[in-house]
Amino acid sequence: MGLLCFLVTLSILAMFVVLLTNACTAPRANIKSGLESLDSDTFSLNTLPSRDSLLDLSSISNLPLVTICIPARNEIHNVERCIEAAFSTTYPNFEVIVADDSSTDGTLELLQELTKKFPFHIISAPPLPTGWLGKPHACHELSKSARGDILLFIDADVALASNGVTWLVSTFTKDKVGLVTAFPSQTCGCFAEKIAVPMMDFLVYTLVPISTANKLQHPTLTAATGQFFAFTREAYKKIGGHCAVKSEILEDMALARHAKKLGVSAFLANGTEVATARMYRSTKEVINGFAKHLFLGFGSATLPYIIILSIFSLLFLIPFVLAPFYSIWIIPLILGWFLRLAHAALFRHSLIIALFAWPLSATIVLVLGIISWYRTSNGQLIWRDRSISTRTCDRIT
Repeated sequence: MGLLCFLVTLSILAMFVVLLTNACTAPRANIKSGLESLDSDTFSLNTLPSRDSLLDLSSISNLPLVTICIPARNEIHNVERCIEAAFSTTYPNFEVIVADDSSTDGTLELLQELTKKFPFHIISAPPLPTGWLGKPHACHELSKSARGDILLFIDADVALASNGVTWLVSTFTKDKVGLVTAFPSQTCGCFAEKIAVPMMDFLVYTLVPISTANKLQHPTLTAATGQFFAFTREAYKKIGGHCAVKSEILEDMALARHAKKLGVSAFLANGTEVATARMYRSTKEVINGFAKHLFLGFGSATLPYIIILSIFSLLFLIPFVLAPFYSIWIIPLILGWFLRLAHAALFRHSLIIALFAWPLSATIVLVLGIISWYRTSNGQLIWRDRSISTRTCDRIT
């Protein structure tokens, strides 16, 4: 019992180190622009400033065109905020294209109304071809209409910071990367969101050492999010674009791994200062979203997944059960609680929820993890009113 408690304590301390390291990698969104008088006729990565001058792009004579690509299906509650934020950017050379993916809630009509205020383009994604899933197909259609040197794909529930695009252009100079993905700050509304959504963030920032992933560039050490996912045009063409992941449910993770396998360098970032997102708006969406992400996100192999859920329980639930009977378990209990509080403080989540609802959050994630395994294994995933087949999806090998 003592050895097990020691290993649990050691594991939580290691997660503390990963969390604090990741918090220190947050990109600085207060980038000096000084771009007002610059033109943008041509672009080459070689014309961008060195890593040491990332905060001042005024030395660039020709700025790259950035295409902000937004796939939207039934996003009537999100898309207006997304468009407004995109056009608040301080970066001067960009275009915005939105793909309406057969929305049934009035999203297309709202987009058409918004074109009276903002100069963006709307395309209608055609019916899904055989073998395609919805989001990869919408992103593929967006890429065909994009004119940019850099393609930035964001979800319709994302609001870019005013300097987010400027930061993105600067970041592409680091090690001549071809892919940049950043995890936005997550905002929550209803109680189910506040309990569950921060835990997705928690798992990312306590398990994935961002700086190590960026240095090693190994496909197995990959995390990515379609909420903020960008490519140089050359890199996007090299990896085959979203065609390469046309039947992948988690197309962002699959495309990032595929890119690394083909030698395209990727940069993963803490995007707290770059964008904000509200992933879900109801308990139903929380359940459907976690069901879609958890099992597939951890590799979709049942035995390793059971081990992962068991370890999660051992680290964050078993101490609550054993501490009243064995005082030695108070140590990992307190450390786990402080880890959750530190995450909430560093990544702008509710400290009250972290303090008083930590056992409930951990329990709900475990339950959602089981639901994710069950639904995925039985082909019962649903997202944005579409059933997603998990039995016919191809896998990139």
